[in-house]
Amino acid sequence: MKNNKLIIVITLIIFLVLACFVFLNKNSQKTGENSVGANLLNSGKTAQSAYQTTLTEAIKKRDDARPVDISAYVNNKGTSDNWYVEFYSASSGELFKISIKNGKVTDIIDQKTTKKESIGENWVDSNRAVERALQECGQVTEKTYFVSLDHLGANIKWNINCKVGENKTLRVEIDAPTGVYIATHKAGIGW
Repeated sequence: MKNNKLIIVITLIIFLVLACFVFLNKNSQKTGENSVGANLLNSGKTAQSAYQTTLTEAIKKRDDARPVDISAYVNNKGTSDNWYVEFYSASSGELFKISIKNGKVTDIIDQKTTKKESIGENWVDSNRAVERALQECGQVTEKTYFVSLDHLGANIKWNINCKVGENKTLRVEIDAPTGVYIATHKAGIGW
């Protein structure tokens, strides 16, 4: 009789533990804690901070290095732990990318592209650019956004990609020096 009660108690405890595990797992999936972007939600550097982190390394490589592109997947606050900053040296003709992973410089990689126009240092930071872009995106289906800051034609622009549906992305352009909205473009095959 005592063995039957013990088996029932142990079975009940196992059932309760499994039920709690299932409930917590489902709840974390609803809040995005298991998603790829979950680590971005409350951490990271802004683009300006990433640029400052990479600038010292860029100057060590080439003292005339100037930034030509900054990009990352960011959260809705415009921050990320992982950034890519490309620099160009006019004296050597070199283009190189500096990677930041988990907030630290990890790689300096020579590039083969032809970007040469500097984005300078006077631009609104990624947090302000993303905040403005989200006003144009409306209802988004993912809480991470690919952002890039580069020199396109005569303008220095932020491009922020917002996923708004199955195979539907909006690319929002923000004027980098002022933070003013420029345009929204549809991308993806779902339109």
